[in-house]
Amino acid sequence: MGRDAWLGGVHQAIREEISYLETQFAPSIAALGTLQLSVAVVALGRRPDPWTRQDDGLHLMAAFSVALDHLVILVEDLDAVSGAFAREGFTVTPRTEHSAEMGTANRCVMLEGVYLELLAIIRPTERNSGWRELLASGGGVRGIALRSSDLADTARRLEAHHVPASPVLSFSRQADEATLRFSVIRVDRTATPGMQLLACQHHTPELLWRPEWCRHGNGTRALRHASIPAADPTGTATLLSLFPATAATECEVELTPTEGPATLGLISDSRRDIDLAGLCGLRLELRS
Repeated sequence: MGRDAWLGGVHQAIREEISYLETQFAPSIAALGTLQLSVAVVALGRRPDPWTRQDDGLHLMAAFSVALDHLVILVEDLDAVSGAFAREGFTVTPRTEHSAEMGTANRCVMLEGVYLELLAIIRPTERNSGWRELLASGGGVRGIALRSSDLADTARRLEAHHVPASPVLSFSRQADEATLRFSVIRVDRTATPGMQLLACQHHTPELLWRPEWCRHGNGTRALRHASIPAADPTGTATLLSLFPATAATECEVELTPTEGPATLGLISDSRRDIDLAGLCGLRLELRS
């Protein structure tokens, strides 16, 4: 194939894909208008094209900044997963149990403004039925918690956008002599298949973001980027758009339609990759 013919094929494929996206994804793209969009990648593959010459389906991904509070990483064995993080040079908070009605326990990896919550089910309860269903289909990043400073206002905003959600749930957990208190609103999981989206308000943040818990032996400081598999990337992204980032909570999140582990990009003095996919569905990329 000559160069001009090849370029002609490329241009035609691009024009066709743009037309397809305009008709198929216009509602989702319009809903994403409030996002601080930083990257949008369309991999041409819905039909054979000049690059891959294979038909492997259309992949649409968007990376954008959201008001992230923490990621919920569901695990079967809390001790094994937290031990793996500790061996890789992370400081992991002591094991604590939530209020009895929650039936869960966690350990956390605290970072600047956000954290990774390693969450395990310790007894079945009505309030953790959703987490149990998600864990049954595989662990890993199964929850995205967005920061809220006023859950009553958040509830009104969700209602105004016709987003089904739970009432405000308040609970606590003990850490040493202190009681950490939180309130959350859970978005109905029918709106985000395979993922629990929730809004979280901290009533005692100073008891969680302790300096000694935020210091890591491997020099990790912050979460720069999270690439998370999602069954419905565009629908989940539409809901995330209701939580625009602030300077204190900004984190870039990328939702992908592919299955497999999530990849977390961490700002660190170290430069290495850590593969925890087999243990908890995570790959960590440490970079300065």
